[in-house]
Amino acid sequence: MNTDYVLLGLFVALMLLFLLKNKKKVQMQKMLFPLLYFVMYRTKLGLKWMDNMAKRFPKSLHYFYSVGVYICFLGMAFICWQIIKLSIDLILKPSMPPAIQLVLPIEAKGIFYIPFSYWIISIFIIAVVHEFSHGVASRIYNIPVKSSGFAFLGIILPVVPAAFVEPDEKKLLKQSWKKQIAVFAAGPLANIALAFLLIIGSFALNPLMGVFFEKGISLASVEENGPAFTAGIRAGEVITGLNNEKVNSLREFRTLSAKFKEGEEVLVKTLKQEYKVKLAKKDNKVIFGFSISNVPAFNTSLVEKIGSWAPASFLWLLKLYELLIMLNLGIGLFNLLPIGPVDGGRMFSALIGRVIPTHSKKICSCVTSFFLVILIVHVVKAFV
Repeated sequence: MNTDYVLLGLFVALMLLFLLKNKKKVQMQKMLFPLLYFVMYRTKLGLKWMDNMAKRFPKSLHYFYSVGVYICFLGMAFICWQIIKLSIDLILKPSMPPAIQLVLPIEAKGIFYIPFSYWIISIFIIAVVHEFSHGVASRIYNIPVKSSGFAFLGIILPVVPAAFVEPDEKKLLKQSWKKQIAVFAAGPLANIALAFLLIIGSFALNPLMGVFFEKGISLASVEENGPAFTAGIRAGEVITGLNNEKVNSLREFRTLSAKFKEGEEVLVKTLKQEYKVKLAKKDNKVIFGFSISNVPAFNTSLVEKIGSWAPASFLWLLKLYELLIMLNLGIGLFNLLPIGPVDGGRMFSALIGRVIPTHSKKICSCVTSFFLVILIVHVVKAFV
């Protein structure tokens, strides 16, 4: 039985019980009910922290959000261009996979699968960072925040958790267009900033790789009767060198192996021993006859001393770390799309309302429809 699916089922059951118990306190926003809808539960969680943050660092945060507006508009231009480019590629090459997929803890065609444990932690961190930043930006510009809370996107069942803060909309819309945009941009900006902070922090993790994992590349499988198999290499071995050259990473292996030719005999060093492999050719490519694992080999001496729990735990955290970078950046940029109610749509509407006030609604409506159609095409194509 898949543990992640059990956890997902338990999570959905608990959410249903919670919403039924608090049905008088929740508000439902129906879109395509009962297929698609939002359920919102208002609280006061985090409002004091938002106030305190805004009071402690007013100048720094004002500068951060002011500069962030320009960063977010650059991000909007980038994501719009990328989606248009990928859509053109999809038309010219119908066989290529779509660029946009739903991110869910379910293994199915058309879905970017993430195990439930990674998914729920990532969604929680992304949502909290995003909405907390909206709240802090509102307080920086003296806009009251009426409530905070959490929500669930219902796809038949309420399965996708989210969070929200609720600034006083009337007072927000009375602010200058620049301040409005700064508040709208605050959420995506926080996600993108967190992604870059995590990227910078990843350099500090590099020294730990050698503590928990063996240097070299681990083999996932070895093709039966292929060059490596004939030489005696088996799945699970860790390659550390080729022809007296060290191999510490996949990049180094690819750089070295690109120089070899069909029929050439290569000395392959592993943690166990050395092998002489006579290379073959397949599909116009020179091959060793093995596939490389995407999971590094645990440090043998460490495992012997304390067991495999330490490198296994570090590997789990490492995967979560990588997902947080990818999802914060991806969701941050996605929220900058100029589509109706999302942050990018509100930014775009405020800007166009300032530049072309007489036709702003028509322009925003057309832009929203254009990108919505593109998104729907990509998502549907992923399931076909």
